[in-house]
Amino acid sequence: MDNFKWRLGLDLGTNSIGWSVFSLDNDNEILDLVDLGVRIFSDGRDSKTNEPLSVSRRIARGQRKSIYRRKLRRKQTFRLLQSQGLFPKDKTECMELKLLNPYELRIKALDEKLTPFELGRVLFNLSVKRGFKSNRKDGTREEVSEKNNNGEIKSQSDMQIHLEKAIKSSLWQIQKYQRRKLNDRFRIV
Repeated sequence: MDNFKWRLGLDLGTNSIGWSVFSLDNDNEILDLVDLGVRIFSDGRDSKTNEPLSVSRRIARGQRKSIYRRKLRRKQTFRLLQSQGLFPKDKTECMELKLLNPYELRIKALDEKLTPFELGRVLFNLSVKRGFKSNRKDGTREEVSEKNNNGEIKSQSDMQIHLEKAIKSSLWQIQKYQRRKLNDRFRIV
């Protein structure tokens, strides 16, 4: 039994490995079954929800990547604006600029010219608040029509007036909501 010929047979499954060992004669023919067995693994699913265990790890990893990319995009945008002279290099000036309301600056830009730092504040806010580009192939919503209901093309000034009204009305709604919340907080009974 010290030095005998043998053959190993394996059966690889998704959740198990089966094995068997045969002894062989001098012509490599099977003589006898020496041993056999099976090793069963758990299927990698939660017993309660029957979901794969990797789902929670994958979701957490995706969230970490998303947060990292968002922070990286903000940092790169900030550095680009600083390099182009649209953001100050001094940290205290940056903090003061951060206190400016970018929506008020956008309304101000409709009527008068902004300083470079104010423009940088508006651009930075737009980059932070931007949405994501979908990977969908459907292009139905990508086409922006510049025609009104009668089929007439709007002029640039008409579009600017419409945009100005829309921004001012949305800001008015925001301020109205903020005043209402402030009044609710300090209501005297």
